Amino acid sequence: MLSPVLLLILLLATLWPQPAGAAATTAANVETAVIKVLEVDANSMALGYTSVLHYDRKAEELYVLHSGAGGRIALYAGADYFPTFTLGEGRELGRASAVLVTGDGLLYAGRGPLAQGELPAIKVYDGAFIKVREMTLDGFEGASEFSPRHLVEGSRGRLIMAGSNYPGALVLDREGRFLHVIAPTDTVRGGRQVADIIALDTDREGNLYLLSEGMGRVYVYDAEERFLFRFGEKGGSSGKLARARGVAVDDRAGRIYVADYLRHGVNVYDLKGRYLFEFGGQGSGRGWLAYPSDVCVDAYGRVIVADTFNKRVQVFEIHQK
Repeated sequence: MLSPVLLLILLLATLWPQPAGAAATTAANVETAVIKVLEVDANSMALGYTSVLHYDRKAEELYVLHSGAGGRIALYAGADYFPTFTLGEGRELGRASAVLVTGDGLLYAGRGPLAQGELPAIKVYDGAFIKVREMTLDGFEGASEFSPRHLVEGSRGRLIMAGSNYPGALVLDREGRFLHVIAPTDTVRGGRQVADIIALDTDREGNLYLLSEGMGRVYVYDAEERFLFRFGEKGGSSGKLARARGVAVDDRAGRIYVADYLRHGVNVYDLKGRYLFEFGGQGSGRGWLAYPSDVCVDAYGRVIVADTFNKRVQVFEIHQK
């Protein structure tokens, strides 16, 4: 039988943050490597708390929303993530909370209400980051308190948007007019409830992947918004989702990534939603994470994580041994 002192040492070892070094994975045949750490923007200013990511595959550009200087978007280009531009209040873009570059090269930046009685809005910029129009978001329940968090381009040019603590995902036309809500339901304590959707992504077929932080699930729909299946399980142990904040689909590699804010890691699933492994772990060294808020995949299959409380972005390569 183990002594009480030894039991206490073993317990503390499980609670202590992981040391700096290579990130942990739960799969013996997989290893991760950090190939880039982004900590400053194009003005050599340190990033604030990183929150939302968007990767434009066509232009090979990464957009990082962070809290620095009142809220900015840092832009990085190319395979080596060279910092090229910073968008902020000078472009009337302060406090943006969602960003999307559409296939026609326009940038959509969403924000929540900035004052009592004000409505949320989406500002639209051309390829030179000149504002071309602004669309007020209205006509749906809870509009006055809605804060956009993720945007994707759906079928027929529609915009599909997730917000913080909002039930379902909003479907808008290209002028920002509200059309309807995609509202997945789940069973909570014996009753059906619409799932909150905090993040979303699409694959090459146009299928939609809607992530619920509250339910710890991903709901998958086809391009015509017909429900296909769901996956994920709420919980705090390996393979489960405590507070999932970001989802990214890489159908070339056959993987789906989900960033878990509270478990300081990224869960990895196959395209059927079967859990494969996870990587990360709490820490501040290279490869470790502190409350990650979002994840996306670049044109080379590398996984980009908003390492929020370390005020940086890390780019991972994942290899099969």
